[in-house]
Amino acid sequence: MRKAQIGIIGLGAMGSSLARNFSDKGVRTVVFNRSYDKTKKFIAAYGGKNLFAVRSLVELTDCLEKPAKILLMVTAGAAVDQLLGKLSKLLKAGDVIIDGGNSHFAETQARAAYCRKRKIHWAGLGISGGVAGALQGPSLMFGGDAPSWTKTNFLLEKIAARDFQGHPCLARLGDDGAGHYVKMVHNGIEYAIMQLLGEIYDYYRKKEGLAAGPIAALLKKVSGRLGQVYLLEAAAKVLSKKSARGNLIDLILDCAAASGTGHWTSVEALKLDVAIPSIDAAVTARQLSNLKKLRERLSVMAAHKDGKRGQNNMNFDPAAVLKFGLLSFYAQGCNCLLQLPLFMAGRSIWQQWPGFGKTAA
Repeated sequence: MRKAQIGIIGLGAMGSSLARNFSDKGVRTVVFNRSYDKTKKFIAAYGGKNLFAVRSLVELTDCLEKPAKILLMVTAGAAVDQLLGKLSKLLKAGDVIIDGGNSHFAETQARAAYCRKRKIHWAGLGISGGVAGALQGPSLMFGGDAPSWTKTNFLLEKIAARDFQGHPCLARLGDDGAGHYVKMVHNGIEYAIMQLLGEIYDYYRKKEGLAAGPIAALLKKVSGRLGQVYLLEAAAKVLSKKSARGNLIDLILDCAAASGTGHWTSVEALKLDVAIPSIDAAVTARQLSNLKKLRERLSVMAAHKDGKRGQNNMNFDPAAVLKFGLLSFYAQGCNCLLQLPLFMAGRSIWQQWPGFGKTAA
């Protein structure tokens, strides 16, 4: 049997989509999942000459080309540490483990240090694009030492999205936790964009009295003016969705969960003494959204009975608001990256960027 070029552990939505992406690009891929029933169903649907499964970690490491390259797609935290403990006993010097989950960058740095003592490589990979992106082409943010990058970048390049010039959306951003740090800030920026979209929706729903459908149509027009803004396009699609009971948006609980990355962004910005007020406000808004009973009581107490729709509009232009917001949010996120010593030392992509010195100054 031909050896696999990469092994993937974890067949959740992201892991299974990435496995299919690698396989579709001609990369021989072996998968392992703790539930073999799930593995069997996956292989029955998508298995082939470039995609097969094993029942154990021992089998996984045995059937990989050397140096072995393993991508972990499991829940961040304890599961990652448990797998690291098991794999470190099975892998040989020079093998590479890549953590593709939303791990905190400090944990990635600690795991990399642990692996260096055992002469194996640990890298953190930020993955953007969701499930659809994982299957069709994600944006990949690599953080790891030079040898781990050299051993894996040619495989990652095959599955990465392409930019408008046809270049792969893949870069080594520094050592160890750099990839996960950039992914953290990326998610913080997304928090701010989603909060702004929510506030625009709230304005048109409550101030102008528009239903979800007309607001969706308005956002589609805005999307045409701004170009490709993924979250804006997604918001328009969600607002257009119907169910047997009416607009889908009206059936969704107005409480927002948080993955943790937005909160981490705010914490790290405070440590760096960098102001990111829009991201901070978005994190706070999510926290407040979960205080539903308190919000409902306060909204009754604070209601203005004499308020009228359509007052004080001041020619509100959602496209202009979104454009200004996007520029502001990205500027705030980039300030976090440019101030962090991790990105100011070593072979960092920011130092390769022509405007680096001028912008940092």
